[in-house]
Amino acid sequence: DAGALKKAMKGFGTDEETIIQILANRSPEQIEEIVQSFKSSYGEDLIDEMESEMKDAMEDLTVAVLTPAAQRNAETLKRAMSGGGTDEDVIIEIFCIATNVEMEAIKTAYEEMYEKSLEDAIKGD
Repeated sequence: DAGALKKAMKGFGTDEETIIQILANRSPEQIEEIVQSFKSSYGEDLIDEMESEMKDAMEDLTVAVLTPAAQRNAETLKRAMSGGGTDEDVIIEIFCIATNVEMEAIKTAYEEMYEKSLEDAIKGD
């Protein structure tokens, strides 16, 4: 799959149909394997490559699919606590849906991404 994605992005234009076909039919675990395989095979970050190849909503969708769930949730929590007010509904939804294991992964991702614990961020907001 990593090779097929590389080929879909090679040369002039992007074969979006191939990219969609691959990403839409893989589990999150398989996608993580593809991301790692792409990095080890080509020395490039697949997410960075997709961002440079895809445009607008397609780029957002592709990057979201390639980003691990814990990182996506950490980003969503950060956005919910940024700006003029806190979006408590978003925070509650993530906290209620995530399992204990997923919540630990979200906390770890948040701290790695923002150099601040999620607990401190919530208390500060």
